[in-house]
Amino acid sequence: NSGGGVYGQDSSIIAEGCVFKDNTYASGLGGGIGLVAECDDDDGDPTILSSIKDCSFIGNSAEAGGGLFTEKPLSIINTTFSGNSTVAEGGAIWSYIELSIANCTFSGNSTGNGGAISAGDKLAVVNSVFRNNSSKKGNPDIHTQYRGATATLQHCVIKEGGAGGDGTITSSDIFTGDPKFLNDSPVCNGGPVPTMAVSAGGSAY
Repeated sequence: NSGGGVYGQDSSIIAEGCVFKDNTYASGLGGGIGLVAECDDDDGDPTILSSIKDCSFIGNSAEAGGGLFTEKPLSIINTTFSGNSTVAEGGAIWSYIELSIANCTFSGNSTGNGGAISAGDKLAVVNSVFRNNSSKKGNPDIHTQYRGATATLQHCVIKEGGAGGDGTITSSDIFTGDPKFLNDSPVCNGGPVPTMAVSAGGSAY
């Protein structure tokens, strides 16, 4: 019941320079990618790390985790999540395990709770941009799902919205100015995948 585009069970994934677009899993988890553990207390071999780098998740949808759902530890770098949606948790990402995010963009993602990210464990986000994400229940950018969940945000742009939930959230160097995207959706800006470039006058420049 996971992975509209890519499904992995008790396995790692290394994706680089990939585009996950318009995948759907209406009654499942992870419209673009679904990474699941065989049982709830099995995180797999901690020495085998999954990573997503220089990718784009555009217009994917699922019941939860519109772009991505993961129960496996994961690192995401230089990746764009735009226009992904769910009816439940995590418009762009729903994570049940430790998740590290750096230099990523979240724009126009929507859900019931956690417009960009819904985190059930440890979440660390650095140097990332959040804009125009939405959630019907609040926490349009980041939602900590459980009391034991934690989210650490450092040097990020959060134009509107914010973070909340039942867990603990700590932040530093948060900027609220407009990043001033040059386009409303990802386009080719000279890199391997579509991205959302910002203008020189934007807060994310």
